[in-house]
Amino acid sequence: MAEFTQGRNPFNDYDLGVFIGHGIACSGGHVVTPGGTIYNLPPQHYYPLMLDRATKTAHWVGSSWIPQYGAAGGKLKWMFLMTCNPLLDNGPNGIYNQNKANGTLPFGSGLRVLCGYNSKIYLERNMGGYLSDALIHRINGEQYRDGTVVNAWGYVWNRSSNRNRGFIARAVYWPECENDRIYGAKDGANDAAHVPPLQPHASQTELEETDFLP
Repeated sequence: MAEFTQGRNPFNDYDLGVFIGHGIACSGGHVVTPGGTIYNLPPQHYYPLMLDRATKTAHWVGSSWIPQYGAAGGKLKWMFLMTCNPLLDNGPNGIYNQNKANGTLPFGSGLRVLCGYNSKIYLERNMGGYLSDALIHRINGEQYRDGTVVNAWGYVWNRSSNRNRGFIARAVYWPECENDRIYGAKDGANDAAHVPPLQPHASQTELEETDFLP
């Protein structure tokens, strides 16, 4: 909590990050405080972190208020957002396309894959287990079990109720990272073959997406 309230992004201290919790997308606008101060807000994703359960107060973290996932100098390569709407591109609060065009996605220069939802999501007890299993253990011939980071996200969506509820999982990545697999995947292959070097990219418009659709 303290890391976020101080404007840091603690996920950047690790190779892989998973956030699980509430989230909303907002296409922008402004907020007027009781004192009359006006704050203009960009299109971004927010998640509330509980400060005091007794009083129900929360600290809202906007994606533009903290360092990007995979910001320069950090370790983060693969980020998973198990929260509603972080990559939403439709409706009045769609933010993804505008942020991508403006270069304001929370996608830093060191990040390789960002996974989230292009819709709301239902959180279920086994989703973390599905993700870790699909990332570590490849099963030939089983759908979404090729061991890649992108398809591991599809596996979580497929095994949970989110597919049948009509929700849309999305993975965003640089083209050379589409087939990334995390370090130490259990198939005996060389890690270097799973994680090719990042190439120079002029803008976030070069990012690609895979949507897992009902």
